[in-house]
Amino acid sequence: MSARIHSYRPGIKIKIGRRDPEAMDSKTDIDLSRALGDTGSCTITKSLYAPVGEFTIVLPDKPFNPGPGDTDSLYGIVSPLDPIEIQMSRALVDGIGNLLPVEWHTVLRGVVRSVGRNEAVGGDGRVQRNVVISGHDCGAFFLMQQIRAFVTYLDTGAAIPPSLAYLLGSGLPPEPKPIGDVIWDVADFTTKDLMASAGFEWEWVYQNAKGWFVPSAVFSGEGPVWALLHRISDPPWNELFVREGKDKPELVFRPTPWRTLDKKWLDGAVPPTFWVIPVANIVALNAHRDDTEVVQYIWPHMQVWGQAQNARPLTAGWPQPSQKYAPRNIAGTRMQEISSSVGAEMPPNNLPEKDQEKADQAHVDWGIYRAKWIAEASEEAIRLESGDVTFKGEPRVRVGEYITIPRGDVKWSAYAVAVRHVYRGFQNYLTTVQYIRGEQYVERLKANNPWYGERKTT
Repeated sequence: MSARIHSYRPGIKIKIGRRDPEAMDSKTDIDLSRALGDTGSCTITKSLYAPVGEFTIVLPDKPFNPGPGDTDSLYGIVSPLDPIEIQMSRALVDGIGNLLPVEWHTVLRGVVRSVGRNEAVGGDGRVQRNVVISGHDCGAFFLMQQIRAFVTYLDTGAAIPPSLAYLLGSGLPPEPKPIGDVIWDVADFTTKDLMASAGFEWEWVYQNAKGWFVPSAVFSGEGPVWALLHRISDPPWNELFVREGKDKPELVFRPTPWRTLDKKWLDGAVPPTFWVIPVANIVALNAHRDDTEVVQYIWPHMQVWGQAQNARPLTAGWPQPSQKYAPRNIAGTRMQEISSSVGAEMPPNNLPEKDQEKADQAHVDWGIYRAKWIAEASEEAIRLESGDVTFKGEPRVRVGEYITIPRGDVKWSAYAVAVRHVYRGFQNYLTTVQYIRGEQYVERLKANNPWYGERKTT
C-alpha cells in the first residue's frame, strides 16, 4: 500500500462593514474573500512594540457587486474608517482528498485607513489594475483619539477627560491608584464610542501588574491616548498591547513574561502559551546573538521619588548583573539608566517623622526591586538569541507568546515580539515570527555533537 500524502489548503475570510456615505452610522457587511482571486494577497503584521497592527490587501480590480444593481470597482465601494475583520485557516486535506474539519481564527479586527487604485499599461499593451486596501487593528483608536485640554473643556467644562476626574482639586495629588485601574479607566472611556461605532468591544486582559501610579504625572503632556497609556504602563517591567481574542479584540496589560536560561520566570510573570513549530513546517530560520544588551550597572530613576533619593550614589547597593559572560575587561563599562513612573503602594508625604521614614524606605525598596528585575533579565543577555522564523501559515500564533522548535536533539524556545501573516490566493500562506530571548545557543551547548544532533529524524 502506498503512503498517503497530506496537503494543506489555506483559507481566508475578509469581511468589511461598508458604511453608508450618507449615513456613516449605517453599515452593510460585504465579503471580499473571493475577490482576492489567484493574484491577490493579504499581509497582516503585529508587534509588541508598535501601537497598532497593520494590514494590506491587494486585489485585482474587477467588477464587484455588493448588492442588487450596485456594481462598481472595490475602489468605489470600500471607504476609510470602514470596520474590517480578517480570519484565516490552514485546513488539512488527507491522502484521499477529504477535507478535515476547518478551524477559523481571527487574526485582525480593525478599520480601513486607506483605499487606493493602481493602474498601469504593461509591455504587451494590457491594462493592469489593482485595488489596495490598508489599515490598522483596534489599536488605531488609541491614536485617533487624543487627549486635549482645550477640546475636553469645550465638551465638559473641565480641562481633563472625565476618566481622569479624580485628578481634579488642588494641593497634593490624590492617593495613588493601582496602575491597572488607571490604564483601563482611560483606555475604555476614551475609545468606547469609537469601538461601538465599529461594532467592537474591548476584552480587558489584566494579570496583576505591580505598581501604583501618581495621578499628577498625566499633566505632563497632551496627545494621542496611546502615548499616555504607554508611558504609564511602565515598560520594560510591564507590557501593554492589543491582540485578537477568540470573540473580541483584547487589550492586554501584564508583567513582562520573560524567563531566565534556567527556565525561571521573572517576578510577576504569568507563563503565556507555547506553540510548537514542527521542523517540517519551517521554510526559513535566521538567528543571531550580539552584545547590545550587555550591562554591568543599573541606575533606576523613579519618578515617584524626591530628588534627594534619585541622587543616591551608584554604590548604594543596587543589584548588578553578573559579569561572568561579559566582564568589563572584555565588554567595557556599561550602565543602563532607566526611568519608571510607577511606584509601590504608599501613603502621602508630610507624615510624622517615623512614618515618613518608613514611606521613604518603601520608595527605596521599590527601586531596588525594579533594578533586581533588570539585573535578572540581563544576567545572560549575551547568550540569548534574536531572529525570525518563517513557517507554514499558523493563524493561532500571536505576539506575546512563545514558540518552541524541536529540532532533533536540540529543542529550544523563544519569545514572539512580532507576527506577520502573508496569504497569497491559490499560492501559499506563510507566518513569520520575529523573536527575542531565544534559547537555541544554550540548548546546543547541552547536546552532544549538536551539528549532527539537530538533524536527527527519530
